[in-house]
Formats: sequence, C-alpha cells, structure tokens
Amino acid sequence: MKKNLFTSSFMYADSLPSFDWRVDMSDKSFHCDAKMNAILGLPSDQNMSIGQLLAKIDERQIKKVKDALSNALHDAKPFVTRVILTGDEERYLIDFEILPSDDKSISGKIVFLLLFPTQSQEIELLNLLFKNGSTGYLLASSDHTILMVNNAFCKASGYSEGELIGQHGSILKSGEYSKKFYTELWNKIDLNKSWYGELSALTKDGKSYTHDVHLQRVELLDNSHFYLSASHKIEGSSNKLSTDDGNGTVATSILSKTNYLTTLHSAFKNIPPENTIVMASFKINMLQKRDSSTIRWLISQRFNSMSNKGVIGELNKDSFNESVFSMFWVEPKGVDRINKMLQKTLIELTGEHGKDDLSLSSIISMGVSVLNIDAQSPEQLIKNSMQTLAANPMLNDSVIFYFDGRLSKRFDNRKILASQLKEAIDKKQISVFYQPIVCLPLLRTVGFEALARFNLTTNIEYNTGILIGIAEDYNWIDQVDRLVAEIALRDLMVMQKEFNRPNLGMSINRSLVNDKISKCSLEETISILQSTEVNLKNITIELLESARFVNVGQQKLWIEKLQKMGAKIAIDDFGKGFASFDYIERLPIDYIKIARDFIFGLTEHSRKYLVIESITKLAHKIGAKVIAEGVETEAELILLSRANVDEVQGYLFSKPTSLAEIIKNKDKTFPVHLKSLIYNETVSTMSTLRDITLKSFSTIEMDDRLSLALEKLQSDNVDYFVVLEKELYQGILHRADIDAALSPYLGTQVEQNRDLGTLDKRVHQVMKNTLHSLHIDSPISKAERLFLDFPKAIIILFEIEGTCIGVTTIEELLRSKLKVTKDEDFVEDYFI
Repeated sequence: MKKNLFTSSFMYADSLPSFDWRVDMSDKSFHCDAKMNAILGLPSDQNMSIGQLLAKIDERQIKKVKDALSNALHDAKPFVTRVILTGDEERYLIDFEILPSDDKSISGKIVFLLLFPTQSQEIELLNLLFKNGSTGYLLASSDHTILMVNNAFCKASGYSEGELIGQHGSILKSGEYSKKFYTELWNKIDLNKSWYGELSALTKDGKSYTHDVHLQRVELLDNSHFYLSASHKIEGSSNKLSTDDGNGTVATSILSKTNYLTTLHSAFKNIPPENTIVMASFKINMLQKRDSSTIRWLISQRFNSMSNKGVIGELNKDSFNESVFSMFWVEPKGVDRINKMLQKTLIELTGEHGKDDLSLSSIISMGVSVLNIDAQSPEQLIKNSMQTLAANPMLNDSVIFYFDGRLSKRFDNRKILASQLKEAIDKKQISVFYQPIVCLPLLRTVGFEALARFNLTTNIEYNTGILIGIAEDYNWIDQVDRLVAEIALRDLMVMQKEFNRPNLGMSINRSLVNDKISKCSLEETISILQSTEVNLKNITIELLESARFVNVGQQKLWIEKLQKMGAKIAIDDFGKGFASFDYIERLPIDYIKIARDFIFGLTEHSRKYLVIESITKLAHKIGAKVIAEGVETEAELILLSRANVDEVQGYLFSKPTSLAEIIKNKDKTFPVHLKSLIYNETVSTMSTLRDITLKSFSTIEMDDRLSLALEKLQSDNVDYFVVLEKELYQGILHRADIDAALSPYLGTQVEQNRDLGTLDKRVHQVMKNTLHSLHIDSPISKAERLFLDFPKAIIILFEIEGTCIGVTTIEELLRSKLKVTKDEDFVEDYFI
C-alpha cells in the first residue's frame, strides 16, 4: 500500500507544506513540485497537467477554480478559494491561490490546511447535517476545527461558509463562559454522546446571541469521531421583546399583570367542579448574562413549548428589582398528578434537560398555591404563592415550595428518592433482572426482557414503577435505558453460552417519553448496538408507546436504520398510549406488546378479548407478532393462545430474576400440563374428542379382588383400570390407589399375617369414585378446560350416558398436539 506523503497527524498550517505552481501560456504547460505527483498518485517522472490537478478538486468547487483561472489573465487581482483536493489516499482542505498574473503565465500557491473527511464519511455526515434546512448545522473535527456549516448557521452567525471552514470553533465563543465550563461541557459530551441546552455565541460583527443547541459526538464506523451542532437562534432584537401591551399585540406569551389577573378571574368563574387551579409564582436566575428583555423572551419560548399549556404573566418586581413571574393551570384534581406536572414544568422552564449535572441555563425558585387546598379565591392564590416564594431563599438548585405544609411533606419523600436515584444513575449502580419471553404453542423460552432494578439506601417505601416515573419526570430515563442496555448486551452473551443457545434473544426498553427534549434516544441506541459483539438479529428494541411518538417521521428513519442493522422493533404497552393503530400503519414494527391492563380479568366473551383478537389479526396481516405481558394465570394463557398471540411473559412462567438465578435454574422446566392448555388451531379444528380417544383400555369389575388387580397391572402393563359394573363405568382404579392400600404391609415383618387380608379386599373399597366423563363428540376444548383443573384426570368417553367406549388423558392430548406441531423437543425442556 502506498505511503502518504504526510502523516495523518498533521493538522495545522505551520506544519504543512505549500507548493508554488505556474501555467506557461506559450504551451499551456503546468509546473509544480514533483511531490504533488505523489500526493495525487501520479507517476513521479510524469509532468502533471492543469487538467489532472483540476480533476482532483471537489466537483462542487471546480467551476469556481476554472472561472478564476480564465479570469486571471484579465484581472490582475489576487484570488484565493478554499477547496477540497482528492489525493491518492486522502482528501485535503487546501487554499488554491492565484497571484497577480501577466500575459505570459499564471502563477499561484497550493496551501495544505488539514486532512478532510473521506467521501464515504462526507456522504454519511451530509445526510445527517442537511435534512432539516431550518436548523443550523455545524460539523467540527475531533479537535474542534470547523469542517462544514449550512446556510441556516451562516445566517444566524453572520459568517459565510468560507469564513468558517478551517477555523477553530472558538471563533464563535461569546466570552461568557470560563475555560473550566467548556472543559466540563465537552467531557460530558464525550461521555454521554449528547448535550442539549441554550448557549451564547458571537456573530461576525461581535454581537452576542443565544441559540438553542444540541451538541453530539458522532462516531463513524472507522472509529473516527466528529462533533455536530444543531441549533436554532432564539434571540431577537430587544425592541421586539416587549410583553403584552394590553391591546392584543403580543410579542411574547407573557401577559401584563392586568391581563393576567383578568384571565385568572375568568378561569376561576368558569372552573368545572372536577378541576382546580394551580398557581406557581417564580423568580429566575440566569447563569448567563442576560438583560431583562432576553430573559422574558427565553421564558416565553420555553413556556410555549411545554406540554402542559397554561397562562403566564409578569407581576411586580421584588425588593431586589427582580421580575416575578406567575403561571396558572386549570387541572384535574389530584395532588400527585399536580406535583408531577409542576416537576416537569420546572425542568422545561429552567432549560435543564437531565443530560448532565452542569447548571448551564438557569435556576428557578417556585412558590405554589392550589385552589381549595390552601386558597379559596384568585386573590388568595396570588397572595399564597407570592408569600411562599418570598419566604424561601433562592437555592443552588431549582425547587418547588408549597404553601400548604402537608403537600411539602408529602413531596419531600419524592425529592429524597429523586436525589438517591440520581446518585445511583451517576454511579451506575443499577441492576438488571430478566424475565423470560415464551413462544406459543411450543411453550419454549425464546428470549428475555431486560428490566432495571434499583437498591436505594432509604426507609421510604418505593418500587421500580415509582423510580421509573421519577426518572421520566426528571428526564433521566435515557441514562437508565442506556445503562440497562449495556449490561443486558453483555449478559446475553453469557446466557447464550450457558444455555448453548446462540439464537437466544434479548429485549431492551427504550423510552421515547423525553424524545422531544433529547431527540437522540434511538440514535444513541444505534451507537450502543454498534459497539457490541452480539448478533443484532437477536436484539429487540422495545419502544414505550404510552409516551407519545413526537416525531414519527424522524423516528421512522432511526427505526429503519436499526432494522437494517438486524435489530427488531417492538411497541411496548400497546393500547395504553396515543394513536396506537396509527403507529402500526406508519412505523415498520416487528412486535406489538399488549399491556397487562388488557390481560387482567380476561374472559372469553369480554371486550378485552375481542380487542386482543383484533390486534393480533391486524398485526399478523402486516407481518408483525404479538406478545402478551403480565400473564399470571392458566386461564389467561388458554384465552391468549386462542387469540393466536405469538409469545407471552409473566409470573405464570417466572418473575424477573438476576442473571445468577437464571443460570442457577437453567435446567428448570415449565409444568408439563401447561402444554395442554395451549390452543393449537390445527388440533382445535378436529371435530370431536373422538380424534384423540383411546379405544383400547384395561377394565376391572367392582367386586374383583385387589390380588387380581395386581396380576393384571403386571400382565397388562398399565397404570389404571376403568372400573365397571354390568358394563356401566363406576370409577377409576389407579396403580397408586393399590400401592397406597398395600404399602403399610408389603415388605414388612407383618406381611405374612396381613397381606392376605389386604389383597382380599374388593376393588370398590379402594378405587376413586370421582368421575370425569364427556361425550365422545364433545369439542376438544372441553377436555382442555377439564385438564386445567384436573391435569391427572382420566376422562371417560361415552355415547350413551354411563357406558364407556373409550378414554383420553392429558398425555393423549399432548401427543396429538405433538403430531401436529412436529416438535421433537415438546416434552423435553420448557424453560430453555
């Protein structure tokens, strides 16, 4: 392989060569240093032509260079343009200079600036950079040298593309942040691969502006990495940042005090009895230097983008001449729901998005009053919320204070749990438990779902659901999902080796509840999967459907990329969220997971059963499979198999357990009788029990002695007799019944004295009188239901009541299904 003239470590102009060139106009020959031949991959003894050089310049820029060369003879001014040059092994960013020329020659310089992304890298990056023209994009190298920008970014910054490419990113620094701040910020981005927030930047003319920016570390398949900035300018000129003027002209959504109070009284007058009014007065401390107009603008932008829509106004300034803002919402009653809404509001309003612990945006102190809890009128709401705000000092963290002490105490526990949960996440102290996913009708474990578990050091009662809810409220759920995924992928390789099952699968949850903020959860999932050695065909990504898919079109692109990598996609908690069937139509999914809410209390003629049946039919038509979660009873299993659900999981099979427990119990089997409960379409279409009857069976009369029964057990090699009297069946005599009668005597010292008396007993004295009988033309489902309650039953089949023309057992039912499914491992191992 050819060795490049330069090492791949060169990056700066003072360490790079430059080459003079000249075009002789008399014979149009091109003269340049012979080292350029080596760079372009041309023979060293060949004179390079100007055409060969131009052919190596990026085709998007070649016309500019050709035009400049044509104009050089007529224009004595120097010319320089920055272009991409494709060499033999590398691409380079160069300055192509044309010096003042005469009519005999044109001359100039080629100045090498830095290595440039390869064509394959550029294509992949451009697909990411320019898919949304309204977003400003900037791409930088690993050392923060600007490589690419788009028109939207140039418009926001005031720079042209040529003025930014090749410059260090520090050209855009506003001067409002310390060196330590930038060090911590980029360390966080390198660790978490993403950060979102508001930052100040500097325009070309030296003016500071704020942009809403999403910074990402983008890693390509060749292990190189770049930094991508996607931003929107959110700051306008000060004269446009006025509040409501009272005449309906609103530049921001923040109402004046007068209009705010008017709106509040109107809401109070028309409030429905099931609702209440929640008021939060707050002060904001911006951690960047901002004037009051900009602060109002930022608050307005954040308030408008919040999921809970309310009303916001600006009240009087406090004793420190700081603005006090107030918000209110008309909400359904329920203090837990209200607190959750306020916590989410606090996060969205501060600009803190839970991606790191840097306090980069603002701190908010909030005083809250709730109608009919601590206030009875609009005036009391304002007074109580303002009094609560004034009574509590501004802290180093954003915080909510309730006027009512009972509410404060109630939610202090949640704050403690949140604090400990954040510490556990930061220290990666999260355990992962696994619950088997069982396919039907084979009743065989095909994979596991990975589930987060926490062990906090607190006396406060909590469960996993509470902690997951807190993680979602504080926007930490992406971090939890990432940690669980990394552990699960490692553990899957252990499971596959232990069970000798290379195709054993793993389902990993990925919540989209915060996708509106982070915008990168699926992208991050791709990055995690790219770093694992696991065969991605065994991986299923479960997307939480109950959290609204905020950008289905964009998420579809990431889903399709995941599927191209081999991973499968499941919609979790299907039916509990928004527009469920719309997602089936628009997203290319592989699995639908039906929530426990639909399984609990399931009966054959219920609406729930009809819904499950409809979902399953629809899923199968689009090529997807259905998984039922939370299966806890055998009755639920029967009905789910009848609805043709493909896979199930739940406590009926196993609770979520640790990797160590799974390996310890790897030889554990599911109860054999569960197999008989599984509906199989081919078996169930058999018309009657006649298809699975045993016409040959052993009988004995009621008055026969046990001695005869013992002889027949040995000669007939059977485990039971049908007991008859005058050809009418009376009961069943099992081998176990005879053993139980004889066991106190046979093989003991008193055998000689007692066994003759025992063996002289009659069959009717020992047999079981419990009878299970069905007409031979009954549907197989009747036997299935009977075996559910009595798995060891011997069913007497009759045509005329009281007569016996055949029998069937659970084993016969199993054998019939075995024949249909052709599953050789049917009764071998039902767990793995």
